[in-house]
Amino acid sequence: MRDVRASQGVPKVQLGGWQVCTSGGSYERGLALFLTSGPPGPARMDGDEEIRAHLVSVWREARKLFAVGGREGMLVLTDRHLSFVHKTEAKKRWWTSVVSRQTLKLLRSPGTMILHDGYGEADLGRDIKNPKNTHLAFDDILEIGFGEKAWGSVLELEYDKGGKREKFQYSIAKDWVKYPAKEPTGFMRVDWEPFVAFVRERQTVTT
Repeated sequence: MRDVRASQGVPKVQLGGWQVCTSGGSYERGLALFLTSGPPGPARMDGDEEIRAHLVSVWREARKLFAVGGREGMLVLTDRHLSFVHKTEAKKRWWTSVVSRQTLKLLRSPGTMILHDGYGEADLGRDIKNPKNTHLAFDDILEIGFGEKAWGSVLELEYDKGGKREKFQYSIAKDWVKYPAKEPTGFMRVDWEPFVAFVRERQTVTT
């Protein structure tokens, strides 16, 4: 902990990377302000934000050397954010049912701008508070695109969150093996273009 003084002579206190203004020059007052306000809370949504696309049974794999395995989750696209939810409070029965419905829906039409009943903005708001989930503002995204592999369609994403750059690819699983570990054995061919366009059109700095 160290004292930092602004150019105008207003005393400030540096606490764990946070700079607290000690108005009136009072160290104790600044410390009390920090302890009562604390660091920013977990990720949250804006009050007027709505879910625009929701995809389950998504398999995420890191695009880096020596990366092994992946994670199952869901991609949720809102007006201002893109989230990958690996840990959810949704019920297992809901998940099983919605995965089956999504597979049928995407076989009929490959568009990825789809929604699911039983999971809304309040559910997403709860899930993104879990630090194991990823909640990105559109301007956190450095690159977003899509492509076709021999085995299925992929969404490609690179982002910078909190100074850490990450690169992943996402695909929608069709079939799974559950032993010895749950992993996808087949993937779907879908149309990621409208999903990508939605993000790009709302970025301040386009990718």
